[in-house]
Amino acid sequence: MKSEKDKTLTNLFNDQQQTRNETIPYIGYLFNVQEKTVSLDLSVYEGKPFKSTISFRTSIDLEGFKRRMLNLSAIRMNNIIFDVSILNKRTILINLYKVTCLLAFRFDAIYWKLSKDQQNFKIIFAVLKKIMSILVNKISCRNRFLK
Repeated sequence: MKSEKDKTLTNLFNDQQQTRNETIPYIGYLFNVQEKTVSLDLSVYEGKPFKSTISFRTSIDLEGFKRRMLNLSAIRMNNIIFDVSILNKRTILINLYKVTCLLAFRFDAIYWKLSKDQQNFKIIFAVLKKIMSILVNKISCRNRFLK
């Protein structure tokens, strides 16, 4: 079988068409090969009210709140966005800021679904403390600059 030298792949961009700082979106992350950075892809939330991006029952109990918030703390916290061997300290802190903002919006949406008699601030602050310790442990396990 003879192969042709002029054959090219048509599903790839030409080098001239790519911008210098082009990011590649993949599974919820933005990979920038030129700058060698990885960040969260939050474009799904652009131009939409945040409450339209989350769904839950009309009301939840305190145990459901704790369970949901602790499960949410694992969202978007893959080790790749906190890895000092890939990213610089500034990028890691920006990623941490984005994760905490996302968690704060979700916390607010879920909190207001609690009935008034379920809004126990002592338990809620304990959940917040647990979430923040999960974040700090996840980062400090991978990076020495936060220890």
